[in-house]
Amino acid sequence: MMSEADGGELQEESKDDPYAHLKMDTFEAETFMAKSTALFSTYEPNVILAKIADALQTIDSEGKRDDKKWKMQFQAAKKQSEEEIKNNVQSDSCKVTCKLLRVDDEKICIEFNRAMGSSWFFFETIKQLKEQLKDIDDATL
Repeated sequence: MMSEADGGELQEESKDDPYAHLKMDTFEAETFMAKSTALFSTYEPNVILAKIADALQTIDSEGKRDDKKWKMQFQAAKKQSEEEIKNNVQSDSCKVTCKLLRVDDEKICIEFNRAMGSSWFFFETIKQLKEQLKDIDDATL
């Protein structure tokens, strides 16, 4: 069951649910602009974050989950060749925030936002992750 808490946030309700303390923000269609960096899913939030954590391993990254909300942050960095390392070439990298937003009772938006770093590398990283997460990308806006 879902209940709306103060501030437009939806919160899961269950006495046996270990995730009941986590809040999920509501999806705002009128302010949504980053369609290329989002997925939509009907999977449960804990399954979605577990799938994202698995996908991050394929890009040699590890996510840090938020204690209060359905979101996580991670760093991604381009692998460098020995030549680039030898010549002290700076690697492309980015810091990414991933939020789960409640669209309706059945759908969740998985939104990726660049917190800092290379925008080009951010889009390349999200492209890779979306390919890894295509099995949970089972809904549309």
